[in-house]
Amino acid sequence: MRSLELITAPASQPLMTLTEAKAWLKVTHDTEDDLITRLINRAVKKIQRITNHQLFTATYDLYDNDHCDHFPIPKPPVSDITTFSFVEIDGTVNEIDSANWAGDVNVTPARLNILEHGVIGSLISAADTGFDYWQIRFEAGYGLLETDIDEEEIQDLGFELVAQFYAMRMGGDPVKNANLVIRQVESQLLGHRVEIL
Repeated sequence: MRSLELITAPASQPLMTLTEAKAWLKVTHDTEDDLITRLINRAVKKIQRITNHQLFTATYDLYDNDHCDHFPIPKPPVSDITTFSFVEIDGTVNEIDSANWAGDVNVTPARLNILEHGVIGSLISAADTGFDYWQIRFEAGYGLLETDIDEEEIQDLGFELVAQFYAMRMGGDPVKNANLVIRQVESQLLGHRVEIL
């Protein structure tokens, strides 16, 4: 079992502001502001899904029941691995002292390395109901400001996605053209994809 849970969502997802998106789309009225905001959010989700990157700061819990020396952490860039715990069968969470593990956020993917197997093994053996899985809490994302996004191309591709999503609202031939451009943007985004083992 390996799963990921979003604990704290980004305060905002400013790939672009509404004003910037409207300027890009050449929209001068306010009647479609809600729609354009939804399209921006849709573009962010698509970019994150395709690239496996977390664009804006968020907190996650990674759950894993593998018994190994290290755990790759998804959603680069990872800025901090805050806690490492094991969860017992009854749901009791046991935080492991940071002297027994080390987080390396300077590699992609980031990883948590177990330093003291003996100590951790003793903790698990002493658990009342037995080991169920590991819980690793971490923070990931480039930051909250669009200037924190490392790659300007990602932002440009986000603008292009919003423009094509916007064109699709009309139906007909623009949809065919928009779908073609969206596939081209997706292809470019794949060049930024990070594979997480």
